[in-house]
Amino acid sequence: MQALNLALNGKITDHIIPSFKKIDSFLKEWNIGIKDQRNLFLTFANVLKENKSSGMDSFKFLTKYLATFSGEDPYIMSEAKEEAVRAVIEFVKAPDIFQCDLLDMPAVGQLEKDAKYALVYQLLKIFLTQRLDAYLEFQAANSTLMKSYGLVHEDCITKMRLMSLVDLGSNESGRIPYILINDTLRINDDEVELWVVKAITAKLIDCKMDQMNQVVIVSRCTERIFGQHQWQSLRSKLAAWRVKNFTQLMIYFFTQVSFFFAMICLTYVAIVKEKVSFIICLAVYSFIICLAVYLFERSQSRCCWSRLKIFPKLFLHIFCACRYLLFVSPDICI
Repeated sequence: MQALNLALNGKITDHIIPSFKKIDSFLKEWNIGIKDQRNLFLTFANVLKENKSSGMDSFKFLTKYLATFSGEDPYIMSEAKEEAVRAVIEFVKAPDIFQCDLLDMPAVGQLEKDAKYALVYQLLKIFLTQRLDAYLEFQAANSTLMKSYGLVHEDCITKMRLMSLVDLGSNESGRIPYILINDTLRINDDEVELWVVKAITAKLIDCKMDQMNQVVIVSRCTERIFGQHQWQSLRSKLAAWRVKNFTQLMIYFFTQVSFFFAMICLTYVAIVKEKVSFIICLAVYSFIICLAVYLFERSQSRCCWSRLKIFPKLFLHIFCACRYLLFVSPDICI
């Protein structure tokens, strides 16, 4: 802290800012108390804000400061009210921050029941859990409050449109109709793809645009908050992925073993030249091939029977088997 205060007094903070990235390792070495940690985080946030080097880094240290108030009594918690409001406003203003844990912090949660700052908490909740229409209603009723905190309406609309698009991607089963984007973001028909590209550029979503069917197919989207619901969703997806991969592995093992024994049987029958047994074994082999391909296609969530995709694969395997058997025993078909 003494070195930090010396740098602040001498106005040479540019030389110590790079060391802020190592703060976690420094804290382990210094073993300082919670009050000193708060002062350190808040000082770092103020230095970075004045330096204007990175708004995201300043916001990160400000959230670290607020996180230290977990489990404190209301009197001590009230010390963080002003900084909690500052964190909310910085999050709303930041054009490149779309995710945060402020709603889970008691230091921020106290604003909900505070007569002076309740609207600030409501604004944060809109940005993290709701869509553009909720923001527009809030802005219409509290335009003076927005201006008092230096919030620019057009910038807020831009951010809320991107966050609303992210919300659509996480709630619409991965397929978002163009018309739904049009209505939710309140944009023209020819602007839909422009906003999707903006969301991709901001690394908020990964998707493909199906222009023929007027649908956006989302493969990944950023969660604005990561709470209990998001953890449960992640757990379900991982469990489904594990079951699917285990099923495919078992199908592969089954098919390989079945092919091996089926070819041994066919080879033996071809050598002893028992035509009836050969036909039976060939039928069993064909059934195994058919069943294996069907199970694999089903594990890939494709209905191959309706599209008749399985038959070319089946005939190809049978043809290869017959060629092999004719090579082993040319007299089997005589």
